[in-house]
Amino acid sequence: MDLYTTILTVHATAGSVALITGINKLVSKKQTTFQKTFLITSLIAALAGLALISYLKEDALKSVFFVLVICWLFTTSMLCMQIKKNNQKKSHEWFLRAFAFPLFFITMRLWRILLIQTGLDYQTAYIGASWLGLIGNLIVAEIIQKKTTHFSVVSLS
Repeated sequence: MDLYTTILTVHATAGSVALITGINKLVSKKQTTFQKTFLITSLIAALAGLALISYLKEDALKSVFFVLVICWLFTTSMLCMQIKKNNQKKSHEWFLRAFAFPLFFITMRLWRILLIQTGLDYQTAYIGASWLGLIGNLIVAEIIQKKTTHFSVVSLS
């Protein structure tokens, strides 16, 4: 297996685990296990994603994914800091923001299908879908975060 395939496998596996544990964190009372797993796998997936950027040929895609990875690392770091401070409200807010990034890989693919169906060429649809997925997920995370003033939707206990 070459280096690219190894990095891609690490990225996809860690990102998938982050996505699954993130969903479980939203619905489960076993917060600490899912929280730790989400943090670790998010960091691994983001760092592997950073390494994958060098393999991209299109500068526009490099830009999108660089912004994505930096934001993913930032939100995950902020989540970690709020957890260490034992600030449940802020950690909930930063979790929603951090969770937008592993979820991006699903929404981006949905946007790409829709954009290709409108007649856009694959490359333009891919770039557009990447921005729509990234920005759309972050907007939704902020809306949810603003509307959840208590923890009845997400149990943090």
